[in-house]
Amino acid sequence: MNNYLKQIPYSIAQYIMYALIGFGLAFQLCVIIGLIPHNYVWGGRLENQEQMIAFELISMSNLLLLFILIQVHGRTKYANLKKVATVLLWIFAGIFALNTLGNLAAISSLETLLFTPITIVASILCGRIALGR
Repeated sequence: MNNYLKQIPYSIAQYIMYALIGFGLAFQLCVIIGLIPHNYVWGGRLENQEQMIAFELISMSNLLLLFILIQVHGRTKYANLKKVATVLLWIFAGIFALNTLGNLAAISSLETLLFTPITIVASILCGRIALGR
C-alpha cells in the first residue's frame, strides 16, 4: 500500500489537499449563509438552522486544523511535532474513509455523487502526506 501511495508526489498531494480544503471551506460558508440548502449536507438529516450552524462550524474547524497539520508536517524540523502531525494525518485519512461510507448512505444524491469521490481522494492524499517525502 505504501508503495502505491508514494507514487503520488508529496507536493502534488499537498496542493490538491489545499484545493480541497479551500473548496470545502467555501462550500461550508455557502451553506451557512443560505446559498446552498442545509438539506444537502450531513446526510440530509439536519433538523434546524441551529444544528446546521453548529455542524458547519465544526466541519470548518476540522478543515482549518487539517490545513495546519499539512503545513506543520511539511515544514517542521521538530521530530516530535512531526510525529504528532503524522498520527493526526492518518486519523484524518481514516475519518475521510469513514465519511465516504456515510456519503454513500446519504439521503441527498448531491452529497453521494459529489462528495463520495472527494472524500476518497482526501483519504488517499492524507495517507500520502502522512508517509512524508
